[in-house]
Amino acid sequence: MTAIERTIVDANSWVHPDGVDRWTIMTVNPDGSLFGYILPVEGFANHAAEYGIDPADLDTLLRLCMLQLHIPAGHHLAAIDAAIAQARAAQGKPTLVRTTAAGLPVTLFTATSTEQARQAHFARLDYVEQHLVRIVQPTPGVRRTLATVSLAGDGVEPIVQDVDAKTRLDTLKQVFQPDLDTYAARRAELAEQLGRPV
Repeated sequence: MTAIERTIVDANSWVHPDGVDRWTIMTVNPDGSLFGYILPVEGFANHAAEYGIDPADLDTLLRLCMLQLHIPAGHHLAAIDAAIAQARAAQGKPTLVRTTAAGLPVTLFTATSTEQARQAHFARLDYVEQHLVRIVQPTPGVRRTLATVSLAGDGVEPIVQDVDAKTRLDTLKQVFQPDLDTYAARRAELAEQLGRPV
């Protein structure tokens, strides 16, 4: 199975009525339909703590936050893990994604270390990118006409805008500041919850 490509065509930030800052990364499918990724900004700090990622490494965190939405659960996850394990075994590498003791999926909560959790999670992200969905970064200087709507629930009619997605995404990245308080709090919470260093 070959991954479909979704190209980023817009990026913006907004505050939900619940008070949580969110980013919307709008992409276009091969058939021309739009697909939006709505990402709470606090998720960047939380996932950085969970997987031992530099909280300022926004490119890695954006990739993680977008692609992990396509990691399935249940028997679909087992099928993906089996494919990952088979491919890695053929290369003489450890499976990464299943515990050797009970054959359980390696997750944040079953891993013996943050490194093990990160390796398993990123193996699944790589699988998603190769076989399910690949996010294509916007091309500099390319503008598209998009009908944009407010996601804050104010009922405004769609506005047609000429959008340079690369400029918009770069602007978000430039003003991004890692939330080190949320990062530290999540690390402390996880260390207590998991009973191991994070």
